Amino acid sequence: MAAPAGYNEVFPPGANPDNNVHAFDRNPYRGWVPYPGVDVYGSMEIQYVPLNEVVTQQDSSGWNWGALDTKLNDTASRGRQAVVRFYIDYPGQASGAPWFWSNFDRSSFTSYDNVRGDLVAFITEFGRRYDGNEKIAAVEQGLLGEWGEAHIGDPRFDVDHGQASYQAVLQAYSDSFKKTKTLVRYPNSMNVTYPVGFFDDQFTVDTTDATSSGWGMQSNLNATNQTGKYDNQMNGGEIDPTVSPRMDLWSQSIGVLHPSWLMSNSAADAAARIWQQRDLGYKLTVLSAQTPQSQTVAGQTQFYLWIELKNIGNAPYYYPHQVQWKLQKASDGSDARILADGSSNLSLLGVGAQHAYYAQHTLDRPLQSGQTYDIYVCGRNPLGNGRNIAFYNQGLGDDGWLWVANTTA
Repeated sequence: MAAPAGYNEVFPPGANPDNNVHAFDRNPYRGWVPYPGVDVYGSMEIQYVPLNEVVTQQDSSGWNWGALDTKLNDTASRGRQAVVRFYIDYPGQASGAPWFWSNFDRSSFTSYDNVRGDLVAFITEFGRRYDGNEKIAAVEQGLLGEWGEAHIGDPRFDVDHGQASYQAVLQAYSDSFKKTKTLVRYPNSMNVTYPVGFFDDQFTVDTTDATSSGWGMQSNLNATNQTGKYDNQMNGGEIDPTVSPRMDLWSQSIGVLHPSWLMSNSAADAAARIWQQRDLGYKLTVLSAQTPQSQTVAGQTQFYLWIELKNIGNAPYYYPHQVQWKLQKASDGSDARILADGSSNLSLLGVGAQHAYYAQHTLDRPLQSGQTYDIYVCGRNPLGNGRNIAFYNQGLGDDGWLWVANTTA
């Protein structure tokens, strides 16, 4: 069984071990997250959206969802998916409060309490329209407080004031988003039972007990017994550009949060931190693959494929996406066809988990007799022009396909 040029016959874990960007580094749902259009390798972008761009009037039937669609389409045009955060108060920018919220004071917890019915109505409609949308990687719950981070200055909505607003927003997102992962800023006693992850916007600086001053992620995770919540809920965060990151605490911080992605808006920093980026999120690696077998039944070619995957990363793969195979003639790459395994589910791969994927396909046309076909595998990105889900193996192609076997018809 000879591998084509540039591919390996065996499957050692580890994308090509050098300081160059490879297909794995552009995988969806993990890695660096820049602002829209910033030239940082990766698969996602952050989209901050002022609430009043969508909520333009009191009647929800006339809300301007086209404003969000424009941002999502812009990100998707680059083959990326968006992390979305709606806000009302972004310090230094105009208020995101709808015009009809008379006397709304974004520095007042009471003002948020007074409009929490409107917030619930917005979240409900947001979820109805966009839950499971393939252009959205995750939603940061936002809305409350400065930057949508549930605090006004130092006081927080969850522990100081505004608990009614916090509870209402938390419940509305839980009720309205059943497919798309949502994240909140802090672990606390109020969100223990809710299906939410966490975003740490001062990653390494305030993540571990070594640096925590009450805002820290580790102490709050421990206090609320949510240290293992990453098993089912996606975590993320940011390399805060206003402070120097504590890179000496990088590995410890990864072990605390298990983040899938981090905002990083500097192309130079991202390039310098390529090895750190590979610590983010999942790493699905092929352990073994079986040479495909085929047989003809009632004039149709039945094709059988099998691979075993293991997640050697620091976070699960959270969405029920599929494994897919590609067959093409070894001689010239022609007669190609892609076989999607509709029954496969990559979300079975938690940290350290391994799973065998077996698929049977009926080919739309038979393989050409006497021809050798190369077999490649990757995960299927639901975004049509998105990057393939590349497996973390040596010999990975630039397009994200991994050669695993060949067969002769």
